[in-house]
Amino acid sequence: MVSVFDKYLSQYACPEVHHLPSFLLNSSQGFDLGVSLPLRGESLQQVSALLQNLSDLARKYGQRLLVVAVLNHHLKSSLETIQENHLILDSLNSRGVPRSGHFLLENMDSSLTVLWVDRASEVTFTPKQGVGLARKIGCDILCSLISRGILRTSWLWTTDADASLPLDYFEMGHLKAAAIHYTYRHNVSNFSGAEALTLYEIHLRHYFLGLHWAQSPFAYPTIGSCLAIHPESYVQVRGFPDRLAGEDFHLLNKLRKIGPVFYRRSSPVILRGRFSERVPFGTGQSTLQIFECLRHNEPYRIYAWDTFDCLKLFLSGAIELLAGDNPGAVEDLLNRVQRSYPGFLDSARELGVPEILVQSFHLRKDPEQRIRHFYTCFDALKTLRLIHLLSDNPFPKLFWKTALEKNPYLNRDSWTSAQEALDILQRQDEQLTEIIEKASKPLGNTR
Repeated sequence: MVSVFDKYLSQYACPEVHHLPSFLLNSSQGFDLGVSLPLRGESLQQVSALLQNLSDLARKYGQRLLVVAVLNHHLKSSLETIQENHLILDSLNSRGVPRSGHFLLENMDSSLTVLWVDRASEVTFTPKQGVGLARKIGCDILCSLISRGILRTSWLWTTDADASLPLDYFEMGHLKAAAIHYTYRHNVSNFSGAEALTLYEIHLRHYFLGLHWAQSPFAYPTIGSCLAIHPESYVQVRGFPDRLAGEDFHLLNKLRKIGPVFYRRSSPVILRGRFSERVPFGTGQSTLQIFECLRHNEPYRIYAWDTFDCLKLFLSGAIELLAGDNPGAVEDLLNRVQRSYPGFLDSARELGVPEILVQSFHLRKDPEQRIRHFYTCFDALKTLRLIHLLSDNPFPKLFWKTALEKNPYLNRDSWTSAQEALDILQRQDEQLTEIIEKASKPLGNTR
């Protein structure tokens, strides 16, 4: 019988899984933990610090850890990026780390082995390939080792070189989920873009809390350096998408459709503040853009809370509708939301929402199946697109202080600065993790 791993590895995995070196496959002891680590233009010092962090954590629990570190760039990458990658390769060569093809295997100590995948020398990425492919290569190799019995783990971890991992990073207990997202914080000390990064994190927390307020099943953060993924779930959704950025968002969107995504109660992953152009959008690029915005005395704007109130009214009405037996009430629901939030109907029609609701009735007889079908179609991406459309009209983004005034998780009198507002949002955010863990369930499960 072909396992779910065999089908994925033979049809959808990266070519690297078919050319793994014998010095890895013949490992006598095997491994207990596996981490996928994309590296593009990271300093040798920063990478070494993360590997030491991981080694200490593995040693703490007496586990053998394999890190798949995917060094990558493309021919149009910046000179600095290429130089940093080559410094790491030069260091590996100077230490006599054995190589086979574009794989190098380094036994750093009794707890940590690193499989370096060299996609920065002869076989580089193309300009359209980036962090999505790097994470995919790492996780695909780990899945291949699971299928061969070399890696014994219930989770695939993926992080980045700018992360500092907490002591309980590998403590998963008996959580059953498609994926786990760790709590996180940014370290802005000695960072010239501290104010810009603080504002960007306010945006991230504001959006997450808005989705939670609206009772969306897609209320979780999406930061690729803070993820643990169930291997069978990973292969079931065909792994990380090969994207230049947003691979974390799109993978979690697929995973949420087959199982819970927990926002885990844990000590936070600490992410180093930095400007970055490694990906076309995301934290590094957004921080740089906000920094320029502030430098030119332009106001930074985030979503108006009315967009989340509108989403909440729509989702609650949709679930009530689909739990009943009156498909003719679809237009009544849409018009009811339109009366409260003019402009909603045009956005909903642009996203095909009326058709999704009607199809849910026609294709599914059971209320739970209807709701599952609805959320499979009106997913995290469509939710984000609706928020974007509502932000174009009728609820344009507001100056961040003004937008936060209506955020029900904040008391306006309890903060005066961006950092004070963020501190409160962080606490509110992290206090919700237990609630989300208990409430998270398969889509359509109303019990």
